[in-house]
Amino acid sequence: MLNSYKETYGKKPDNYFEIAKEAWEKHPKKKEHENIEPYIWGFMYDIYIKGHYLEKISFGMDPSLTIKRYFSDLFRRGSKYLAFEGTIEEQLQEGPIYKKHADFTSKIISYIKNGELINPRLFLEYLQRFLKNGIIYSQPHTMFETELGAYESCSGTTLYKKKGDLLTLVSVSGMASDENKTYPLEDRSSYSVQAFHSQSGQELFFSEEKQQFYLSIRTGNYVISFHYPVESYWSIEKVQGFKDDVMRDIMESESALYRDFAIQLLGGIR
Repeated sequence: MLNSYKETYGKKPDNYFEIAKEAWEKHPKKKEHENIEPYIWGFMYDIYIKGHYLEKISFGMDPSLTIKRYFSDLFRRGSKYLAFEGTIEEQLQEGPIYKKHADFTSKIISYIKNGELINPRLFLEYLQRFLKNGIIYSQPHTMFETELGAYESCSGTTLYKKKGDLLTLVSVSGMASDENKTYPLEDRSSYSVQAFHSQSGQELFFSEEKQQFYLSIRTGNYVISFHYPVESYWSIEKVQGFKDDVMRDIMESESALYRDFAIQLLGGIR
């Protein structure tokens, strides 16, 4: 069968699996040994003909010396990765996060076509799913670290767009109200208007009555606001005293990966 292969193709086979499979199918004792897979015969013939997977050791020599040499070489090659152990472990842990972000990116982009938001409500609803709850700390990562409280996952979003002298409602998601269709750009009672005029382009507001944070961000001609209810009672005084801590822990949460990408998209469309 090998000779037939050489005559047909003018060379020896790269591996003997196919030939072994055909030979085994025709073998008279195949039925007696049906539990033996043909690749085993091909594998064994590879070893016999090519000498793969084997190390030639002369008679009378101690094989442990050769084995030690192999282990020494493996250790030498592996030891260079020890310095990167922390980085490797970190990347393994963050792998699922990057996969999740890649899936999110692909989906959120699908709501934009020809530089325009084609389905604002679905865009906001999909984004909202990724804006999760978190904990707010004072002086984090120090011996004085104190847990101030927690905020819940985003309960709703609003999206406004500048049109002339107005901010006009584009869409909402979740529990956010759509009552206020427009705001004059002079109406400083509006969180969205305040964020639009903000030098930093992002502002944190709080409603003591509703016990809810509002993170409002300007991007291009848009202002998007995220609503985060708090888990326990906060007073206006407490928020004012720890506003920077609240802002930091919301802005730097894992959800920032998704929120910031969506904000950049909005800033680049009409």
